[in-house]
Amino acid sequence: MKYHGIVISLTKGKAIVITRNFEYFYIKRNPTSYIGKIIEFTKKDIIKTKSRI
Repeated sequence: MKYHGIVISLTKGKAIVITRNFEYFYIKRNPTSYIGKIIEFTKKDIIKTKSRI
């Protein structure tokens, strides 16, 4: 499944992307990424976040 979203934040190895449905994902950062860029990504690009209790 392909997702489309806008990069809203960049960190060292990750980018935070928000979709039209207001879902946000941490994905692997691409060297050409910048804040505000519209990108297409797949499930394998998504980084799983761990729950901290």
